[in-house]
Amino acid sequence: MRTYSWVCAVLVLTGAACGASTQAQRVREARIEHIDQQTVAKTRVIEDRQQARADTISRNHDLAKANLPKGQDNTATEQNLELSEDRALYESKARGRIDTIGVHLEAARKKMGAENGRAPADMRAKLEALEAVKDRMDQEVRDLPSTPDAQWPYVKQGVDDRLSSLNERVKDLTQQIEGS
Repeated sequence: MRTYSWVCAVLVLTGAACGASTQAQRVREARIEHIDQQTVAKTRVIEDRQQARADTISRNHDLAKANLPKGQDNTATEQNLELSEDRALYESKARGRIDTIGVHLEAARKKMGAENGRAPADMRAKLEALEAVKDRMDQEVRDLPSTPDAQWPYVKQGVDDRLSSLNERVKDLTQQIEGS
């Protein structure tokens, strides 16, 4: 009879521990879901801001084209305006990508906090390294206006490649955090 009482007590305690673990897991998942909702909202704001910048850039360049002197050969000026518009639109797009990556890094940091400080040191180190890369990319995007026209296509491609790589690395880290 005594053995039966001990077995029942152990089963009750085990069940309570499993229930606590399940509840803690549900709380963690709810926190992560809330962080994801905030991330989506912030990303939409960035996209709206980027679209507004693009609309303004296009309007300004259309206005500049419309105000070219009539009766003159404006081919070179028109080409410069086209290049200027292309560069401004790209810089705006790159700024939006940097801002979006920043939002995702912020979300990753918050998700690590949802781990109640139990996130592995290697994940924290990866996050810090990715934030440093994002800061360097941010500076590179701010320096785009000083890029010579002859180097523009190469610099643009390099920025695109590095931003894509950084974005993938942030996604991978986020998946690691959520899977832990």
